[in-house]
Amino acid sequence: MKPSIFNGFFGLINFEIFQILKKERGNFLVVHGWNNFTNMISIVLGKMYGLKVCIRGDNPYNQEILKNKIFLSFKRILLGKLLFSFIDYFLYVGKQNKEYYKYYGVPERKFVFTPHAVDNDRFKNEYEENKDKKRIIRKELGLPIDQKIILTSGKYIYKKRPMDLLKSYHLLSDENSALIFLGDGELRSEMEEYIKANVIKGVYLTGFKNQTEIGKYFACADIFVLPSGAGETCGVSS
Repeated sequence: MKPSIFNGFFGLINFEIFQILKKERGNFLVVHGWNNFTNMISIVLGKMYGLKVCIRGDNPYNQEILKNKIFLSFKRILLGKLLFSFIDYFLYVGKQNKEYYKYYGVPERKFVFTPHAVDNDRFKNEYEENKDKKRIIRKELGLPIDQKIILTSGKYIYKKRPMDLLKSYHLLSDENSALIFLGDGELRSEMEEYIKANVIKGVYLTGFKNQTEIGKYFACADIFVLPSGAGETCGVSS
């Protein structure tokens, strides 16, 4: 199986973490989530090696309580009584995320507020620099010069609902518009097959772009769309 965060709990198995955590000395270990083997074992090892273990995720309470009650009862034992006992600090990103942890019994003294952050000044300055260069930037990026450009930015994954936007664009059937998917992900093949099967023109799948590159796409777009569905947390897009 190809290592990937999208291949379930055993999608990432990295036994080198045993040696790395033993060799690298520090005071704190920050682990982003617990949804794969490597993250889980890192939490346990961090505690064993005397580190202050911090967990950071963005799971929201309002979606958690919609799940099956029996499943949640089991989860309260697995998380609240077992896994979370290894955690020294919970780095919550917002109110719903904090309520999620409190639901599983995390005490107030363990919370540290660490919100999602974007360098707004950099993106604002970049936009100001490029807003009057739309035609030049579009030509540079290989995009249509005179069409209305619709832009979305995010991973091609189910909770981001890229297929919803693609199908909506197909129904729009507007020859004077183009659609850019800024990003990449597991649904790329499905999206490409849908585009090919329905002979849809004007759709651009850019693949991953570094933050140093994405400002130009925002500057040359006319409309920004941020679709999402169940499982989405804060709906963050850079």
